[in-house]
Amino acid sequence: REGINLFNVRAQLDTAQLHELNISKEPFFLHTRLTVDASGLALDSIRGRARLNETFVSYREESLQIDSIFVISEFDENNRKISIETNLLSAELDGNFDPTVLFRDASNLWKEFALNLKNNQEDKLVYYQEKTSEPGDYDIQYSIRLNDTKPLLDVFYPDITISRNTMIEGRYLSGYTTILSMNSSPDTLRWRNNYLYDNAIQLNLSKVSDSTNVLAMAYVNSAEQSLENILTRDMFLEAIWYDNHIDFESDLSQVQFQNYARINGSIDFLDSATQIHLEPSNISVLDKTWRFDNDNYIRLTADSISINNLRLSHMGQEIGLDGVLSKDPSDVLKVNIDSIQIDILNTIINQQLAGTINGNANIRDYYNEMKITSEGSLTDFYIDDFLIGNLKGTNNWNNVRNWFEASINIERQSLNILQLTGTYSPGETDDQLRMQAELNKTNLK
Repeated sequence: REGINLFNVRAQLDTAQLHELNISKEPFFLHTRLTVDASGLALDSIRGRARLNETFVSYREESLQIDSIFVISEFDENNRKISIETNLLSAELDGNFDPTVLFRDASNLWKEFALNLKNNQEDKLVYYQEKTSEPGDYDIQYSIRLNDTKPLLDVFYPDITISRNTMIEGRYLSGYTTILSMNSSPDTLRWRNNYLYDNAIQLNLSKVSDSTNVLAMAYVNSAEQSLENILTRDMFLEAIWYDNHIDFESDLSQVQFQNYARINGSIDFLDSATQIHLEPSNISVLDKTWRFDNDNYIRLTADSISINNLRLSHMGQEIGLDGVLSKDPSDVLKVNIDSIQIDILNTIINQQLAGTINGNANIRDYYNEMKITSEGSLTDFYIDDFLIGNLKGTNNWNNVRNWFEASINIERQSLNILQLTGTYSPGETDDQLRMQAELNKTNLK
């Protein structure tokens, strides 16, 4: 009409099978009623309004009902604003950008950060050699309000919950050097049975377009937590990423006791591996300070995990890991427990324990026919001042049946009072433990 492309659409989309259109790899169905009043044919030239009502989404075996989705696109020669309103979330983008360029540049930025984290040198070389587009020059202020994301997360990420009305705000400055900032203060975050309350999250990223050079900072602070029903407070995590090196610091304290963990370390992206190092740090349990040996590292490659001298110790008590997990059946990861006093568990359970644990385990052929063999002992074992005795046992992984085959003997005052044999199936939801007991003058208190 008069040289302007106007369109007004009323339609009902009965069923769109998005997986058949290669939009999704998983079964994905969409149903909605659509109303559009807009102008422009190319995506970057569209201005107007669109409303989707009674939208129904089915993904895998989960379904999602969205009452309405309202989209507004406005722009002039200097600025563009896109607003999205739904019962799940609201979002607004405001700046001098084109949607197609933003989508391309944001996708490339995500891919480049992912390549840096995966640290496969060949993949990075191929990507930058084949990269043909450079980021556009534009500046966007954005805001997102998570009105009620539970229905959405229940479909895609059921282990995660974010409190209602959480705001996410930031800036996306695109160019030869792209800068992304993000700030949010969610009241409550949940991952499985772990809860974080009164949180502050900050993220700042900067990346040069034609290289892997990165400068980034991430900061997370949480006032109170419940971690597998253990109450903690003052959680803090900060990471600074400069090119091929990341330094990180963390802090966490337990509410009921004076226990705390202050763990620092670094991550290095080497030519053929990613290497993690933990500094001696400061972990306090029952007024006992535990530290890591300084010359430790965890080295990750495409087909192996190497752990060197990762030992946590206090005054002759030590837990250590050394060795390699790989596809080579001759490689072995060794776990060693030396003279650990189990009273350190008293701060996370409701019983008073005492005793000394010693043991070791060997893990081989982790990626194929995994083999785990272990043996250990618990001497002078007490529960609430009641003597259980001395325990000795073996535990071996059955790769065919996917369970551990265990044998435990309990000796009290030079008499074998109990023999346990059976299996433990960690992958089962019911009847994980199947044990047979042989008692001999066993006093059960």
